[in-house]
Order: sequence, then structure tokens, then C-alpha cells
Amino acid sequence: MSRAEGRALAQASLDLAFGKAERDSGGAFGPSALAFFVRYAREAQRPVSVPEARLAAGASVPMPEEKRAWGAIPKMAERLGCVRHAGYAASSDPKSHACPRSLWLYVKDIPTTT
Repeated sequence: MSRAEGRALAQASLDLAFGKAERDSGGAFGPSALAFFVRYAREAQRPVSVPEARLAAGASVPMPEEKRAWGAIPKMAERLGCVRHAGYAASSDPKSHACPRSLWLYVKDIPTTT
């Protein structure tokens, strides 16, 4: 399998998990998780990982059955110009075996629509 094929399969998996989370939450997961992620990155004043933000969210965001649904959130925030990729760090989750995790740095708040 090529790297491009692997990335495409990974993205398809994230898309499926995110879609299910949106359906299960009546559309509340995406907007809630996005707002929390951007706010968390702003308040941290340092690069943050998705698992770190997910754990910090607690009950403030409707938690999806699949944790992978959170994988779509930083890319949404990046497309809005709210965060930028800031490198990688080893995961602190023992189940991840120190696998590299993307870090995200706050750039600006979510644009408001009028």
C-alpha cells in the first residue's frame, strides 16, 4: 500500500467516525468539539494534542462512541485558520505505545458569521 492510499484510508475512517458522532448527537458533536478545541488551544498557550483536548473536554462536549471522531476536529479548525500544525510529540497514552501525535497551536478564534 502506498503512503497516499494509507492516508486516504485513514481519512475515510475518520470521516465515518465523525459522521456517526454527528448522527448520534443530533449534529451537536462537531460544533461543540470544534469550539472546545479552539478555546482549549487558546487557553493552553502552547501546542496541544487531540487526546489531551479530548480528555480535558469531559462532559462539556457530547462524547462520541468512537474516539476517532475527534480526529476530524483539528483539520476543521485548521481550515478555518484557527490552529496550525506545530509538529509531533510522543503519545502519553499507554495504548498508543508512544506513537507520534500531531500538535496544534492556536492562531485565532473561530470566525463569526453575520
